[in-house]
Amino acid sequence: MSVFKIGNFKKAKVEDINLTSKNITAQKTDEARNLNQSILDASVNRSKVVEGRDTQLSFSGNMSLTELENVNAEVSNEEIVTPTKEEVETEKNNAVKAKRAFNQEPSGTKRERELQKAYLDAENTYVQKVLDCKESTESDWYNAANELKIIIDITHHPAVQDKVAVSKELLAKVQEKLDAVNEEKWQELLGSSKDELDVDMTKQIAEASKKQVGYNKKSSALCAMFVREALEKTGVVEKNETRVISAYMLTKKYEETGSFMKLDIQNYEDLKDLPPGCIIVWEKGPGFGSAFAQHGHVAVTQGDGKATSDYNQMIKDYGTKFSVFVPKKVTTEERIQNAQKSREEFLSIPNRKAADNIVRKQYLFDYVKAAKAILDDKNVSKDEIQNLIKLMEEVKTSNIVPQEQSVAIEIQKLIPKLKALLK
Repeated sequence: MSVFKIGNFKKAKVEDINLTSKNITAQKTDEARNLNQSILDASVNRSKVVEGRDTQLSFSGNMSLTELENVNAEVSNEEIVTPTKEEVETEKNNAVKAKRAFNQEPSGTKRERELQKAYLDAENTYVQKVLDCKESTESDWYNAANELKIIIDITHHPAVQDKVAVSKELLAKVQEKLDAVNEEKWQELLGSSKDELDVDMTKQIAEASKKQVGYNKKSSALCAMFVREALEKTGVVEKNETRVISAYMLTKKYEETGSFMKLDIQNYEDLKDLPPGCIIVWEKGPGFGSAFAQHGHVAVTQGDGKATSDYNQMIKDYGTKFSVFVPKKVTTEERIQNAQKSREEFLSIPNRKAADNIVRKQYLFDYVKAAKAILDDKNVSKDEIQNLIKLMEEVKTSNIVPQEQSVAIEIQKLIPKLKALLK
């Protein structure tokens, strides 16, 4: 709660007020005529006075520059009381009640629209309190961000878009705080290697995984599929590139793609504090049902101690070894080198059999990624382009097994595009 004592006015609760300028210098006559600009320069935004006072205080375009200076001078000399944790909790409970009332109302009714407005107002008030409270923690910010994302996603009616705009502004402010916290975590985790991390991609992976799982709270034993599809949507891997029979196999698979870097994390407790967008792969083992015993598990961290795969879950200690992967920045030159290296690795395998399909398919995927990188970069020598085309054309005449058909078709589509760069 913010309390301002101004002159003889009684104490009042004032929301959505921003008074950051304490000293306003004298303005020339022609500057004073532009009241809107003066108010903007003074960083005074609108105020909304709620019930609890006898006299209503407001700042409007009719206020003179002198009056504006007086208000700023009086306010700057008074103590601003920030919300307590108890007050934040009260607003949080109000938002929960408003959300419940909205969800229970049948859709399409007039009352539903009114309840939606009340829900938005309650949620926005709660998040503003979280931002203003000096005792708010990382956990509070994550909870605020998650609640705002939910209401923004489900609110599309034109009549409430002004309130949704406020929600989006608040979400941006909360995200700024979380980004600052995660920046420090990445620095601590990676040290000098931090520049290799694709931070934007970590955020995309976390968001894609959360949308993929929706509001599922129960496992369907399809964790590997859900995570794979989320990664494919971000573009960090190609379609079916990380398709495996069991989740534990993804440890080797992620190492082969050339798109991830492995974090050196040994303790289970450290997993709970990971930033969003880390991919954890657990080895299979007993103790957590037949599915885990046979397939292990994979999930994407959300930064709040939870992870998403085929459902939302708190990060658990499964008692088996685990590996943590994050997306890394990869140059066009590295993509080309990866394609050549993975092909040589496949050709070096003696007596290649169907069991080697994973290795074989990886170099085909690396062809695709190298080709796409060249098409995006367009700053690659013609010799390198020609060499890659020559390797890709070999795939046409190779003995393609059914599992490779889709990626082989993708390669054939990319060859003409690469040849066009040579003209």
